[in-house]
Amino acid sequence: MTKAKAGRAKVVELLKYIENMTAKSGNDQMADYSFARMWDEITVANLR
Repeated sequence: MTKAKAGRAKVVELLKYIENMTAKSGNDQMADYSFARMWDEITVANLR
């Protein structure tokens, strides 16, 4: 695995973690937040 692929995998892992923790936070405003723009902006939406 190249450094770029390994780094991309770490970013995807981090975004998934942030989404899950936000959804479980109990904060209704944040639980409804959409991270889709971040996924699209860093071009990893296909790895979601």
